[in-house]
Amino acid sequence: MATVEMKDISVSYGKNQIINKLSIDVRDGESLAIVGPSSCGKTSLLRALCGFIKITEGEISVREQVVSSPARRISIAPERRKIGVVFQDYAVWPHLTVLENIAYPLKKRKVAKTEARERALKALALVRMAEFGDRLPSQLSGGQQQRVALARALVSSTDLIVLDEPITNLDATLREEMAYEIRNLQHELGVTVLYITHDQETAMTISDRMAIMDNTGHIRQVGTAETVWTKPTDKYVFEFLGVSNFLPVEFHGGKMLLKDGDGFQRIALPNTQVPDRNDLLVAFRPMDVQFTSPDSEHGFVGTVKRVTYLGNQFDYIVQVADQEIRVQQDSFDALQHGVPEEGSLQGLKLVDPVFYSREGQAGVVV
Repeated sequence: MATVEMKDISVSYGKNQIINKLSIDVRDGESLAIVGPSSCGKTSLLRALCGFIKITEGEISVREQVVSSPARRISIAPERRKIGVVFQDYAVWPHLTVLENIAYPLKKRKVAKTEARERALKALALVRMAEFGDRLPSQLSGGQQQRVALARALVSSTDLIVLDEPITNLDATLREEMAYEIRNLQHELGVTVLYITHDQETAMTISDRMAIMDNTGHIRQVGTAETVWTKPTDKYVFEFLGVSNFLPVEFHGGKMLLKDGDGFQRIALPNTQVPDRNDLLVAFRPMDVQFTSPDSEHGFVGTVKRVTYLGNQFDYIVQVADQEIRVQQDSFDALQHGVPEEGSLQGLKLVDPVFYSREGQAGVVV
């Protein structure tokens, strides 16, 4: 059963259409992360779900109740949708104590003071802030304020919480800590979570499934983090997730050729069966390249332009034909086998590459 169903919804601001006939479900009890670049419509999608803006067409249902439908003239008020919301800027009232901030949604619903206090205290305990109830937000760190916002969302709804880039403003260590806390809390309570972010790493940490959204407001792929990472449906998804490399190649007579100046150099790939065509891109991650001897029959050659030590790994810029690619190597392996020097010619071997059409049509070619 789905907690949220969005069917062919569209959102426009004046003449600008932000979302066009988008459909997606959020399953009961799951954590779904919607990931995409800035200005792709992620926040507009959240605001439409919560009722802060109206959709121009389509239908939104929450817990099997239609809450938005222009065709049926349905538009349920935000407070009646009972959705907990956590914003990027926390949005805590500076003049209210932590406990008063958390109880505020219950006060608006005219919940009895005793019950509101009990529910607020329980939510505080869930986010490990029980001893901070009498403090003002100004007396809290950024991470603590975010916990307050999360607790307030929990008293608004223990069924559905939506989070809009809630940990972006925190430092890297605190971001990681909060991501795991949100994930653990979601598992503990069984609450359904819709998480909006551009941070791919956080999305992978928090989500059961990820939805990749492009800058035209369309969803390109939905799946588990592992599936989206290892089996991207098209070039856009491959390029959006992490660092990627693309080289234009041609296949002739079972051989893969890379344009190199006025001629070609062969790229040897084991067990690759591709029909003859001259419009492909070979796609691969920096960690999916291995250094070999320049005269090796397994791969192609490139010149190392830059070597950067990053602690746990070495990062290389390598010139291949008229393009530069990124190569990353585990520091232990690099030090064991020798770090390639800048200016040296190296053999390069690809591991599990993917092929896409050079013209950008959707879908993996082979």
